Amino acid sequence: MAWGKAGSSTLSSTGSTSSTSITGTSKLVVVLENYFPTTAISPRPRVGYSSLDSTANYATRGSYAGTTASDYTSTSGTYVEDQLGGATFPVFSVGYWVNIATEEKLFIGFSVYQATSGSGTDPRRREIAGKWCDTTNQFNIIGNELPSGSFYSNTNISALGSDLTPALEEVTLQDGTIFEETDTNKAYIWNASTTTWTQL
Repeated sequence: MAWGKAGSSTLSSTGSTSSTSITGTSKLVVVLENYFPTTAISPRPRVGYSSLDSTANYATRGSYAGTTASDYTSTSGTYVEDQLGGATFPVFSVGYWVNIATEEKLFIGFSVYQATSGSGTDPRRREIAGKWCDTTNQFNIIGNELPSGSFYSNTNISALGSDLTPALEEVTLQDGTIFEETDTNKAYIWNASTTTWTQL
């Protein structure tokens, strides 16, 4: 298993959608998001195949600040129900997804948002679990959409895939790079023109 960047997108100007396509066919996907909504309304996280799925394919269970009194559920939803309270503060979230084509795509996610700025106010948190109920395709796009308002520029969404190959990672080595194998104490030099390693 080789983890690597499967997709990333940063808004250069305000927009109502923040999304990224995902390369490869990874069965495990980690999604990192940092977004800045201009309007006090909760975004609508979605995944999909070729385009974000807005049909009633989602079910979610969540809690606010870890208390059972604040548990909520959403079934037959058209997006992941994260109920962040419509904050206009910066939000950071991490989601862990299983992405097997023939299975429902289970996920768990954690979000934190700033609340009032400064060290005198604690941040807010949200925990969610859920599923995307498509059993035909792996999702290859993931994003957040706002029903009104926009995300500020620099809003970012990035994905890491579990089954990437070096070709997808697009590693480029400078000519003359030296690699030392610590197990054997042998050193090798990289020839960029012939794309080969030669032992020194």
